[in-house]
Amino acid sequence: MLPARTTIRAQKTRAAILEAALVLFKEKGFVATTMRDIAEKASMAVGATYYHFRTKDEIVFAFYESTQDGSEERARQTNEKTNDFSARIKDIIEFKLTQLGEYRDFLGQLASHALVPKNALSPFSEETADVRTRAISIFEES
Repeated sequence: MLPARTTIRAQKTRAAILEAALVLFKEKGFVATTMRDIAEKASMAVGATYYHFRTKDEIVFAFYESTQDGSEERARQTNEKTNDFSARIKDIIEFKLTQLGEYRDFLGQLASHALVPKNALSPFSEETADVRTRAISIFEES
């Protein structure tokens, strides 16, 4: 992974690239989408796109992190509202399904990676260990 780009401008640029990529992944598919396509959709130079993400895989990792950030925030809010374990778990699962629902086709394309734990995009790979650990901790804290 590239070093973190932490300025507000860099964060906005990364978000624009991620948003453009997700639109294209849904429209054209993950495999058919190129970094050049993503740069065009984000209205920036290809080099700028590569400055923030070296590969499409890194964009997917950013997607994983972004959705996990949303899940953690939702879990915090739910945990503040109720002590009912069942209600907390139900809310976590329903939120995640809703959150990922619009990306169903794109995630379906990534499903083949899930079957190969050594594939970087697999939810069981070393590369996704941090997001996986964070996801598990939501359930542990509920």
